[in-house]
Amino acid sequence: MSKSGYTQSGQELQRQHANKPATAIATTKAFLETRVESLGKWVREGVRPDALVRFILLDMSNNPKLAACDPTSIYIGLLACAQTGLEPGALRGEAYLVPFANKAQFIAGYRGLIKQAKRSRSVHNLTANVVYDRDDFDLLLGTDQKLTHRPARGDRGAIVGAYAIASLAHGVREIEWMGIDDLERIKKVATSRGRSPAWDQWESEMMRKAPVRRLCKRLPMGSDYAIAQAIDDAHDEGRSTNDVIDVVTDGEASKATAAADRAPKAGIPLADEFDSTDVQPEDRQ
Repeated sequence: MSKSGYTQSGQELQRQHANKPATAIATTKAFLETRVESLGKWVREGVRPDALVRFILLDMSNNPKLAACDPTSIYIGLLACAQTGLEPGALRGEAYLVPFANKAQFIAGYRGLIKQAKRSRSVHNLTANVVYDRDDFDLLLGTDQKLTHRPARGDRGAIVGAYAIASLAHGVREIEWMGIDDLERIKKVATSRGRSPAWDQWESEMMRKAPVRRLCKRLPMGSDYAIAQAIDDAHDEGRSTNDVIDVVTDGEASKATAAADRAPKAGIPLADEFDSTDVQPEDRQ
């Protein structure tokens, strides 16, 4: 082959490599658009199925690893978003579909947990922050709880902990503080089975989430939170999160997986392979 031939071949390979994310996004977009109606049967708390699809496609355009994920796993992740009433993606920060071994995994963000807490109507406000070594921070626990936090200007030093504060409807405040040792233990558990993209990419947000998640366990939360918590627990324990999603969607996650297994590997599964005709209105509450 001539030098020009090698150059052209190299350019063609580069072009094909550059086009891979766009092709994957187009494939997933077509896949999800045929399932908007099925997705719409499971949305709650005012979430729109078309918005779920739009937000995840935006995230895919900025994350090649997410774009390469199996479309069925992305659909199942959106089912989790639908049932928890959280919108996915960095734009909202309520929930994320994080790539694990070419499959998307739903993870509720700390902003999503705060949204669910406020939605319960028993919690007026919930905030969370990370504390750095050079911040002015003072915490008093006991019968007269008090917390003051003034972030340092400029270099704030290393992270030393994180906290969450909830203001309840009857005027009581609940505080959850976690030092760096607690946060590192949680990170160690999350990464014990390999790298954790969530901790790799959004460490400070995961540290904010840790005290929020612990605090929410003793707050009067709704069923949307219980679903997000069950998914988180399953993921932490290395269990399939599909089992949790199946319980709240009449087996939709398993139906989607089975349809993908039956479909030709080179093509996009047909929409009519998802049989949701047996779903009753009372199951969609």
